[in-house]
Order: sequence, then structure tokens, then C-alpha cells
Amino acid sequence: MKEIPGFEGYWASEEGLIYSARSGSLNLLSSQPDKHGYQRVTLKGSTGRDRQPVHRLVLLAFAGLPKPGSVCRHMDGDKANNRPANLQWGTHAENAADAIRHGTLGHSMKARHRRLSAAQVLDIRLRAAAGEPSRCLANEFHVHPSYIPRLIRGRNWPAANEGEGGVKSSPSLAA
Repeated sequence: MKEIPGFEGYWASEEGLIYSARSGSLNLLSSQPDKHGYQRVTLKGSTGRDRQPVHRLVLLAFAGLPKPGSVCRHMDGDKANNRPANLQWGTHAENAADAIRHGTLGHSMKARHRRLSAAQVLDIRLRAAAGEPSRCLANEFHVHPSYIPRLIRGRNWPAANEGEGGVKSSPSLAA
């Protein structure tokens, strides 16, 4: 474990977890995902409580302070993998290139944060056509229920309508 610079009494582990030693004993802090899926912890300091992203704290502890304008990159694209070996400082352009490489940003998506693969889109369309409720599909695929009808109509993921990415959908589903 390494102490996190600028956050006295807080430590990051090789497992990508954050601990507090402020009470005299080492305590694991619980983390919660933010609206973008990144894990955050609440730290206490002289200015009160502060929610910080776990990946940034881990990288501060293991790689030191970033250069101005640098961002934390998840090398495997998994926002939950906050191990130091998976994190690097880099530019916004490098981070965007990473996202394209591991499929979290790119072709067929209007949204910046892709959650579904082309095969999942086809599965959703086929199951919806067979009568499976949108709410059930949304829960299973961890998307908002309003997203399912847009997938069915072909408004989102239009390339899956055209059979790109190795996926072909039924013409009746793309209408």
C-alpha cells in the first residue's frame, strides 16, 4: 500500500482499494459508482467531505502527480478495474483512442459511453419482437427503459440495422 499524496491519512492498495488511517487503525472505505460508472469514495479533510474518484487516488499513490492537463486512463476499458497496473496518466486524445480501442466509444454510437455490443443489440431487438417487455430487457442489460424502444426502432445503433459489426437484424425490426 502507498499513501496518497495530498490526502493525508489515506492509502491506496495494489487491489485498487482506498483505506483510511485517520482513526489510528486502517479501515477500508466503501465506494459507490457515480453517474458515469466510476467508483468514488468520500474523504474527510479540513474543508469537509470530498468525493474523489478511486482510479485517480490509486494512480496518485502509485504513479505520483500528473502533468498539467493529464487524465487517468483505464488501459483495459473496465471502469471497475482500479488496480495500479491498469491505470496510466495520459492526454485526453490518448484516453479517447483507448476508448475506441476497447469499444467504449466509437462507430454506431450516438452516446459517448457505449454499454452494449452489436450482438446484445440484436438480442434485445429479437427478444422485444418476440414480446419480451422493455423493462425486463432494460434491467438485464443495465440500460434505461426508455433506451429499449429507441434500439428497436433503429434510432440508436443504426449500423446494426445495416448488418455492420458482424450483426444483421431482421428488416421488420429496423422499421
